[in-house]
Parts: sequence; C-alpha cells; structure tokens
Amino acid sequence: VVAHVLRDFRPPHEGESDYSRLLTTYVKRIRAHYQGVGDVPTATVGSAIGPTAAPGSALPSWKPAGLPAAQQPEQMAEADLVDAVQAFVQKYPADDRAYNLLVNASPNVQLRVLREFRPHRQGDSDYSALLTTFTKKCIDQEAQGAAVAQHPSAGAASAPLSMAVPQDLATAATTPGLAEFLARYPIDERAYNYFAVSSPEVQQRVLRDFQPKQEGEQSYSKLFTSFLNKCRASVAATGAPVDAAPGAGEPASPL
Repeated sequence: VVAHVLRDFRPPHEGESDYSRLLTTYVKRIRAHYQGVGDVPTATVGSAIGPTAAPGSALPSWKPAGLPAAQQPEQMAEADLVDAVQAFVQKYPADDRAYNLLVNASPNVQLRVLREFRPHRQGDSDYSALLTTFTKKCIDQEAQGAAVAQHPSAGAASAPLSMAVPQDLATAATTPGLAEFLARYPIDERAYNYFAVSSPEVQQRVLRDFQPKQEGEQSYSKLFTSFLNKCRASVAATGAPVDAAPGAGEPASPL
C-alpha cells in the first residue's frame, strides 16, 4: 500500500501547505481496494516503505474492488481508476471538497463522472462547483436506482415529474417545449399545477426566461415557483390575464 501511494499519489494542486486530508483519503482508498482483492502488501524487515520489488519486476497490479475485470478495458481510459481520477482532476481543477467527494464515491459513480462530465467551457482554473453538482447528481441517482431495485413498488411514487408529464393536459399539448423544459428542470407536482393554471403568456415567459445559476439540480421547485410569481406579476402589470381560461389546463395528477 505504501509503495503504491508513494508511486502514484498525485494531488490536483502542487505547492499546497498541507496535503493531510487528500493523502489520508488516498491511503484509505488504496488499502480498501487492496483488501478487496486480497492483495495487501506487508512490510518486510529492512524495508521502511513496504515490499521490495525484485529487479525488473513491477509493483503489484491494483484493480478497483467491485469492478468486474472484463469491464475495465471498455469503461476506463486507464487500467487504474485512481490514476484516471487523478488525470481527470488535472484536466478539471477542483478544490479539496469536490475532489474528496469524487474519490470517495463508488467506482460506478467515478466512472460515470469521468465519462459524462463535459463542462461547456474548457481551460477554466476551477471546476469545483460544476464537479460537485454533477458528482452529487450521480450519487443521488445511483442511490435512487438501488432503492427502486430493492422496492420496485416505490419507483413510480418517487419518479421525477419530468418522467411522467401528463399527455392529456391541455397545457402540455399547447405549450411548445414544456416536456423538454421539465426534463431539464425537474419540479414537484405543486409547482407544476401552479404553472398549468397560468395563462399562456405567463407560461411562455417562464419557459423562455427561466435560467437558474446551476444546472443538474435534483429539484428546481422553489426557484421555479418564485420565478413564476414574478412572471405573473409582470404580466398582470400589463393588464393581461395571468390565469388560464376556465376549463383549460385543468391539471391531472402527474404523479
């Protein structure tokens, strides 16, 4: 373990005054994975850093615990997931909090982040906020998937609104882009019903102008409702109606 750490530990930022937390996290992860594959090196007499490799031989090969060996060539750019994460953070610099969240996530989450994290802008000096948001989203979705697998009957009740937009609702049929909007910005039933009984002019303003600061959140209900109120007030100031015509947009339960 010590030899592996000395060989491969590469923090995302050089020149820091203290690497204690990063090093501790890294050592714990390497030890856990070595234990998972039953290959924990033990220190030998005369060696202060662990086993001494024979001349010309490589250090023991390490593979992430819980990741099928057959999937590694297909799912990883490098054979070692830890090395891949280190290279990823070199490309997308992040602070300790974002880095620790990623390295302590499950291998499946790490692989998904490595594969799918694609910020709009390349070359920024700090991706901490974006990386934290995306990693949390992957962690939450993995947890939800595990919960549904254990309790299938709970899947429909906890499904995001964006996965079950009612097809018989007049609002959904007459407001272009609504389904795509809900898929991008999930909201709860209460917020959706409030939107559904608003006038077409209010709805169009919301769909056109709603631009939250962060993408990828699990729910935008609070921000959405606040913005909807502003749009209704703005439309009301022009003398236009803010509520849908009677009988139009009567919301069926989307859940």
